[in-house]
Amino acid sequence: MTVNAMHMGVESFHRLVDLALQPGATTPTIPQPIVEWMAQLMLLQNVPFEYLVPHPMMLPLESIRFFVLDTNWLLRALEGAASAGVASSRDVVAMLTLMENAVQQIFAAAVSLRNQARGVAPLQSPTVSQTGWSGFLLRSCAVQYWPGMDVTATDQNSNPLQLLRIDRLSPNVLLCLFNGVAQQVSIMEPPETLHFGVFENASQPYVILRGLNAGEQSAGVPLKGDPQFNVLLRSSTSYPWTVMAQATANALTISLKKLGFLPPSGITSAEYAIEMVQSAGLQTFQRSGVL
Repeated sequence: MTVNAMHMGVESFHRLVDLALQPGATTPTIPQPIVEWMAQLMLLQNVPFEYLVPHPMMLPLESIRFFVLDTNWLLRALEGAASAGVASSRDVVAMLTLMENAVQQIFAAAVSLRNQARGVAPLQSPTVSQTGWSGFLLRSCAVQYWPGMDVTATDQNSNPLQLLRIDRLSPNVLLCLFNGVAQQVSIMEPPETLHFGVFENASQPYVILRGLNAGEQSAGVPLKGDPQFNVLLRSSTSYPWTVMAQATANALTISLKKLGFLPPSGITSAEYAIEMVQSAGLQTFQRSGVL
């Protein structure tokens, strides 16, 4: 296997080793395409899946598995990729010197690759977490049914973590990597699933009431206890499942007033919409145990 400047195809890594071995030569700079190729390896790009999950029972159907990447393992993977074709111990020393000088550059490139791929402005000062990188594998039908779902994560101090990679490895397997050690992961349906609608219980449609004030129960946040409110429909068989908007708004005003969550100005059209909206589904996973 030859590690080269994959896109430019102009200067192989071993050519750099030859340059480093010249008498009086200074350590050459690794071209950016080679740095980016190595950064992709750090993000497990093109790593065979059986290296990540040796046995199917380690990732059964409808399961999520958290992991932390071993930095030493990543460095050994880089050295292994760069050592192909090395012919002598002298070459090994030169290769290791090149790698040692480029490690921080490779890590910084790995942190910036996703922004670059998405056409987002590159990070001015990419920061690599000192606690290491982590991620999860999700095997679920949800991966197939909602390919555009959003993923966020926080560490043990509730600080948001940068998403380094999100890829579907198969129709029902999702891989995510984070810059830091994830303690909690939230997976949300694609935002376009936001819509107006109701729940149905024994043919009686209802919604879960949400707060409309500032503070703990801010606008859009479900009220404590998830109180249900029955939506009023027309009784006419010609227009089944048609909401009686004004009657529902009046009843909604009474219900919120009884619960003590009625704004002083009463129910406006915008606040009525807040109560009737069905947001994208959100599922949160809390990592347990020590990784």
